[in-house]
Amino acid sequence: MNVSGALQAANSGNGLKQAVGVAVLDKALNAEAAQMEKLLSGFEKNQAAIKQASHPHLGTLLDIQA
Repeated sequence: MNVSGALQAANSGNGLKQAVGVAVLDKALNAEAAQMEKLLSGFEKNQAAIKQASHPHLGTLLDIQA
């Protein structure tokens, strides 16, 4: 009976370690998702500025020669 109790205690410790490990991985995944969202939103904001900088007069002036 004592051995069975020791095995149960050891297994419960492993379960706790596993639960903590899963919680840490979940927190890291959520942090990475938030960082990726911030990075992608920055790219979207800068995309228009990059297009405007490459052609600053695009669509504003029309040069016609006759």
